[in-house]
Amino acid sequence: PHPAASQPAAPRVAAPSGAAPTKRPADDRAAAEPPAKRQQAQPAQAPLRPTQSTPARTPPPVESACLPSCAELQQLGNNAYKARDYSKAVECFTQAIKGVGVGGGKAQLYSNRSAAYLALEKFTDALEDAKKCVSLKPKWGKAYSRKGNALHALSRFLEAKEAYDVALSFEPTNEVVQNSLKGLLQQMATAHSGGSG
Repeated sequence: PHPAASQPAAPRVAAPSGAAPTKRPADDRAAAEPPAKRQQAQPAQAPLRPTQSTPARTPPPVESACLPSCAELQQLGNNAYKARDYSKAVECFTQAIKGVGVGGGKAQLYSNRSAAYLALEKFTDALEDAKKCVSLKPKWGKAYSRKGNALHALSRFLEAKEAYDVALSFEPTNEVVQNSLKGLLQQMATAHSGGSG
Protein backbone atom coordinates (compact mmCIF):
# COMPACT_ATOMS: atom_id res chain seq x y z
CA PRO A 1 0.00 0.00 0.00
CA HIS A 2 1.09 3.53 -0.80
CA PRO A 3 1.26 6.19 1.89
CA ALA A 4 -1.75 8.55 1.99
CA ALA A 5 0.40 11.50 0.92
CA SER A 6 1.04 9.97 -2.50
CA GLN A 7 -2.67 9.60 -3.34
CA PRO A 8 -4.01 12.31 -5.64
CA ALA A 9 -6.44 14.75 -4.05
CA ALA A 10 -10.08 14.05 -4.76
CA PRO A 11 -11.45 16.48 -7.36
CA ARG A 12 -13.84 19.15 -6.11
CA VAL A 13 -17.23 18.50 -7.69
CA ALA A 14 -19.98 21.06 -7.75
CA ALA A 15 -22.74 19.91 -5.43
CA PRO A 16 -26.38 20.03 -6.47
CA SER A 17 -28.01 23.21 -5.28
CA GLY A 18 -29.04 22.87 -1.66
CA ALA A 19 -26.50 20.10 -0.92
CA ALA A 20 -23.23 20.49 0.95
CA PRO A 21 -20.15 20.32 -1.27
CA THR A 22 -17.92 17.25 -1.02
CA LYS A 23 -15.04 17.88 1.42
CA ARG A 24 -11.41 17.15 0.81
CA PRO A 25 -9.10 16.34 3.74
CA ALA A 26 -7.84 19.96 3.77
CA ASP A 27 -11.43 21.13 4.35
CA ASP A 28 -11.49 19.23 7.67
CA ARG A 29 -8.64 21.38 9.01
CA ALA A 30 -10.49 24.54 8.05
CA ALA A 31 -13.66 23.30 9.73
CA ALA A 32 -11.80 23.05 13.08
CA GLU A 33 -10.88 26.77 12.97
CA PRO A 34 -13.29 29.42 14.28
CA PRO A 35 -15.70 30.80 11.61
CA ALA A 36 -14.10 34.27 11.51
CA LYS A 37 -10.64 32.81 10.90
CA ARG A 38 -12.03 30.40 8.30
CA GLN A 39 -13.46 33.25 6.24
CA GLN A 40 -10.10 35.01 6.21
CA ALA A 41 -8.10 31.86 5.58
CA GLN A 42 -10.24 30.48 2.75
CA PRO A 43 -9.57 31.89 -0.70
CA ALA A 44 -12.47 32.48 -3.07
CA GLN A 45 -13.96 29.27 -4.40
CA ALA A 46 -11.58 27.69 -6.84
CA PRO A 47 -12.79 27.76 -10.45
CA LEU A 48 -13.94 24.50 -11.95
CA ARG A 49 -11.29 22.50 -13.66
CA PRO A 50 -11.43 22.64 -17.47
CA THR A 51 -12.32 18.95 -17.63
CA GLN A 52 -15.48 19.54 -15.62
CA SER A 53 -18.42 20.51 -17.80
CA THR A 54 -21.09 21.14 -15.16
CA PRO A 55 -21.18 24.76 -13.96
CA ALA A 56 -21.62 25.28 -10.21
CA ARG A 57 -25.06 26.89 -10.58
CA THR A 58 -26.68 24.19 -12.72
CA PRO A 59 -29.70 22.75 -10.87
CA PRO A 60 -29.72 18.99 -10.45
CA PRO A 61 -31.68 16.99 -13.00
CA VAL A 62 -35.20 16.05 -11.99
CA GLU A 63 -35.30 12.41 -11.03
CA SER A 64 -37.66 10.70 -13.46
CA ALA A 65 -38.60 8.21 -10.74
CA CYS A 66 -40.09 11.07 -8.68
CA LEU A 67 -42.57 12.25 -11.26
CA PRO A 68 -44.85 10.12 -13.42
CA SER A 69 -44.03 10.26 -17.11
CA CYS A 70 -46.55 11.52 -19.65
CA ALA A 71 -47.18 7.92 -20.72
CA GLU A 72 -47.81 6.91 -17.11
CA LEU A 73 -50.17 9.85 -16.62
CA GLN A 74 -52.00 8.88 -19.79
CA GLN A 75 -52.35 5.30 -18.54
CA LEU A 76 -53.59 6.56 -15.16
CA GLY A 77 -56.11 8.72 -17.00
CA ASN A 78 -57.22 5.80 -19.16
CA ASN A 79 -57.64 3.63 -16.05
CA ALA A 80 -59.62 6.36 -14.29
CA TYR A 81 -61.84 6.74 -17.37
CA LYS A 82 -62.51 3.00 -17.46
CA ALA A 83 -63.36 3.14 -13.74
CA ARG A 84 -65.77 6.00 -14.54
CA ASP A 85 -63.72 8.44 -12.44
CA TYR A 86 -63.91 11.08 -15.14
CA SER A 87 -62.68 13.96 -12.97
CA LYS A 88 -59.52 12.00 -12.14
CA ALA A 89 -59.13 11.16 -15.83
CA VAL A 90 -59.32 14.86 -16.75
CA GLU A 91 -56.73 15.65 -14.07
CA CYS A 92 -54.31 12.99 -15.34
CA PHE A 93 -54.71 13.97 -18.99
CA THR A 94 -54.26 17.65 -18.10
CA GLN A 95 -50.97 16.92 -16.30
CA ALA A 96 -49.79 14.81 -19.22
CA ILE A 97 -50.67 17.57 -21.71
CA LYS A 98 -48.57 20.02 -19.71
CA GLY A 99 -45.61 17.64 -19.76
CA VAL A 100 -45.55 16.50 -23.36
CA GLY A 101 -44.13 18.43 -26.31
CA VAL A 102 -46.02 19.25 -29.48
CA GLY A 103 -46.84 16.25 -31.60
CA GLY A 104 -49.12 13.31 -32.14
CA GLY A 105 -48.97 12.29 -28.48
CA LYS A 106 -50.52 15.57 -27.48
CA ALA A 107 -53.40 15.04 -29.92
CA GLN A 108 -54.16 11.68 -28.27
CA LEU A 109 -54.20 13.33 -24.85
CA TYR A 110 -56.60 16.05 -26.02
CA SER A 111 -58.77 13.34 -27.56
CA ASN A 112 -58.85 11.39 -24.32
CA ARG A 113 -59.57 14.47 -22.23
CA SER A 114 -62.35 15.45 -24.64
CA ALA A 115 -64.01 12.07 -24.01
CA ALA A 116 -63.67 12.54 -20.24
CA TYR A 117 -65.17 16.04 -20.43
CA LEU A 118 -68.03 14.64 -22.50
CA ALA A 119 -68.69 12.01 -19.82
CA LEU A 120 -68.76 14.82 -17.22
CA GLU A 121 -71.27 16.65 -19.44
CA LYS A 122 -68.81 19.51 -19.89
CA PHE A 123 -69.66 19.69 -23.56
CA THR A 124 -67.99 23.03 -24.33
CA ASP A 125 -64.71 21.84 -22.80
CA ALA A 126 -65.05 18.59 -24.76
CA LEU A 127 -65.47 20.59 -27.97
CA GLU A 128 -62.46 22.82 -27.24
CA ASP A 129 -60.24 19.79 -26.70
CA ALA A 130 -61.61 18.13 -29.84
CA LYS A 131 -60.78 21.27 -31.84
CA LYS A 132 -57.22 21.25 -30.44
CA CYS A 133 -56.97 17.59 -31.36
CA VAL A 134 -58.08 18.34 -34.94
CA SER A 135 -55.58 21.20 -35.23
CA LEU A 136 -52.71 18.98 -34.02
CA LYS A 137 -53.63 15.97 -36.13
CA PRO A 138 -55.91 17.10 -38.98
CA LYS A 139 -55.87 13.76 -40.82
CA TRP A 140 -56.94 11.66 -37.86
CA GLY A 141 -60.51 10.38 -37.96
CA LYS A 142 -60.80 10.04 -34.20
CA ALA A 143 -60.18 13.78 -33.77
CA TYR A 144 -63.23 14.52 -35.93
CA SER A 145 -65.21 11.84 -34.14
CA ARG A 146 -64.51 13.58 -30.81
CA LYS A 147 -65.55 16.88 -32.37
CA GLY A 148 -68.75 15.30 -33.69
CA ASN A 149 -69.56 13.82 -30.27
CA ALA A 150 -69.16 17.19 -28.55
CA LEU A 151 -71.20 19.03 -31.18
CA HIS A 152 -73.89 16.34 -31.01
CA ALA A 153 -74.08 16.77 -27.21
CA LEU A 154 -74.39 20.53 -27.72
CA SER A 155 -77.33 19.87 -30.11
CA ARG A 156 -75.37 21.39 -32.99
CA PHE A 157 -76.56 18.60 -35.26
CA LEU A 158 -75.49 19.84 -38.70
CA GLU A 159 -71.96 20.60 -37.51
CA ALA A 160 -71.85 17.22 -35.76
CA LYS A 161 -72.87 15.49 -38.99
CA GLU A 162 -70.11 17.30 -40.88
CA ALA A 163 -67.53 16.22 -38.28
CA TYR A 164 -68.69 12.59 -38.43
CA ASP A 165 -68.58 12.71 -42.24
CA VAL A 166 -64.96 13.92 -42.13
CA ALA A 167 -64.10 11.21 -39.58
CA LEU A 168 -65.55 8.58 -41.92
CA SER A 169 -63.63 10.01 -44.87
CA PHE A 170 -60.44 9.07 -42.99
CA GLU A 171 -61.77 5.86 -41.43
CA PRO A 172 -64.68 4.61 -43.58
CA THR A 173 -65.04 1.31 -41.69
CA ASN A 174 -65.00 2.77 -38.17
CA GLU A 175 -68.14 1.26 -36.61
CA VAL A 176 -68.11 3.60 -33.61
CA VAL A 177 -68.31 6.65 -35.86
CA GLN A 178 -70.87 4.95 -38.12
CA ASN A 179 -73.07 4.26 -35.09
CA SER A 180 -72.62 7.80 -33.78
CA LEU A 181 -73.68 9.20 -37.15
CA LYS A 182 -76.63 6.81 -37.30
CA GLY A 183 -77.77 7.91 -33.83
CA LEU A 184 -77.39 11.55 -34.80
CA LEU A 185 -79.43 11.11 -37.98
CA GLN A 186 -82.18 9.37 -36.02
CA GLN A 187 -82.22 12.19 -33.49
CA MET A 188 -82.31 14.77 -36.28
CA ALA A 189 -85.25 12.94 -37.95
CA THR A 190 -87.11 12.74 -34.65
CA ALA A 191 -86.50 16.41 -33.91
CA HIS A 192 -87.60 17.35 -37.43
CA SER A 193 -90.79 15.24 -37.42
CA GLY A 194 -91.65 16.30 -33.85
CA GLY A 195 -91.28 19.95 -34.74
CA SER A 196 -93.54 19.82 -37.79
CA GLY A 197 -96.41 18.48 -35.98
